[in-house]
Amino acid sequence: MAADFDNRFPNSVENSNEKKSILSTIGVWTGSLPWNGLVFFVIALMGCKGGNALAITSFNQGVENSKLKQNDKTIADYTRAIELDPKSAEAYNNRGNAYGELNQFDKAITDYTKAIELVPKSAKAYNNRGIAYGGLEQFDKAILDFTKAIELDPKLADAYFNRGNAYGKLNQYDKAITDCTKAIELEPKSALAYFNRGHAYLNMGKKKEAEADFAKAKMLDEGN
Repeated sequence: MAADFDNRFPNSVENSNEKKSILSTIGVWTGSLPWNGLVFFVIALMGCKGGNALAITSFNQGVENSKLKQNDKTIADYTRAIELDPKSAEAYNNRGNAYGELNQFDKAITDYTKAIELVPKSAKAYNNRGIAYGGLEQFDKAILDFTKAIELDPKLADAYFNRGNAYGKLNQYDKAITDCTKAIELEPKSALAYFNRGHAYLNMGKKKEAEADFAKAKMLDEGN
């Protein structure tokens, strides 16, 4: 049986600096899905066209409820924000995250697709939609979205990591190793990237390399 690619270690994505202004609150959120070890992004509300204070308030309530894992409330908050500001790509993206937490991947994909429609160059929205496709085990579509995210942001380590995870699910271990290696290059302290690369090596019969990566992953995890 092939070794599985999953999340045995806490995610090591760093939180962005939080700013006090409600118009520039940055939030990074990690999600856990059936194919674990993937990274979601909460896109910040950087502003609201028309100065819609109610939309801003609803958005920020959604951010706070997402931190509390109150997904139903989070969805209601972002839905209200969307009603007040239908062009808020951030609200669609973040509501998609909440749907993802509830394993409602079709709804998540719909929201990410709308976010992409509103902001076609959003690498993070493509990354998130790729994760949702992965939740449906549509790994070929997931890979396409992760690849697009990488094209838009070649330094987005998590897109390489997530694409590597998807390649691993398709037993394309050489490609998984390449992507995990790139993720490590960009984020050297990513225990999960070492862990998944170790699984890829193990599935290719490269026990020595696998053991080295597992040891490195354990060391990084224990250091967090």
